[in-house]
Amino acid sequence: MSRLKLVFVSVLALGSLLLPSLGNAHEFWIEARDAGTDSNPGLAVHLYVGETFQGEEFPFDPGHLKRFEAHTEKGSDTLTGRAGRMPAGYILDMTTEPTMLIYTSRGSEIALDPVKFQDYLKEDGLDHMLASFDASTKGPVRERFKRNCKTLVLPEGTGGGELSSKVFGLELEIVPVEEYDTFLRGDMVEVEVLFQGLPLAGASIFATSKSDPDESQRLTTNEKGRATFKLTHEGLTMFRLVHMEPAKDTDGIDYQSHWSTLIVPVS
Repeated sequence: MSRLKLVFVSVLALGSLLLPSLGNAHEFWIEARDAGTDSNPGLAVHLYVGETFQGEEFPFDPGHLKRFEAHTEKGSDTLTGRAGRMPAGYILDMTTEPTMLIYTSRGSEIALDPVKFQDYLKEDGLDHMLASFDASTKGPVRERFKRNCKTLVLPEGTGGGELSSKVFGLELEIVPVEEYDTFLRGDMVEVEVLFQGLPLAGASIFATSKSDPDESQRLTTNEKGRATFKLTHEGLTMFRLVHMEPAKDTDGIDYQSHWSTLIVPVS
């Protein structure tokens, strides 16, 4: 992606006390919007934290991220910037190539009341953890979580091709099984969930359209880590899931969770 010029503009930085509260919410996702001019097109890259397309914008935070990248079929670039700025980044002098945006985070920690933690397990379909969790546990439940996010950007007149189904090596990753030039309303899309490179069976995965964020489809991955969704609305669709397991290196942490989103544009 040598033809991309990556720059960042200066806006008022958020106070340091705001960052932890934003990072503790649920889904984390990437959205891209047109920026620049007709003669110098580009994208503004926005990060959000919340639930099903409803949340707050998150600034560029080098202490939080692990990977922040833009990929095309010709190569990739690492996005860099200064702490506290929103949007997190811009891609200027952009070509008309399809682009996959990637964001992964370092581990962050949160402590939850046992009853609230139990509700969280129910809401996110973590049935395997719910079966063994005792909400009468005394004291807070400590969780370490990581983010794994992808968003496919298809400029007008372009197709996703190999980029749409490429595996990028995220710790928890949602990948369409087949290549898609375009995602169309009414299409049946099979996705595969990979955890540390291997298919993740028995995981609850959701699909939500930005056009109807209060309604989500929920499926369970089969023995191949796959599930098939119908694209019900035009606009952005988010595939999302959480995978959790008991923490292996305790260090006062009870559980380790991995959050993943994949957003595709639907015509």
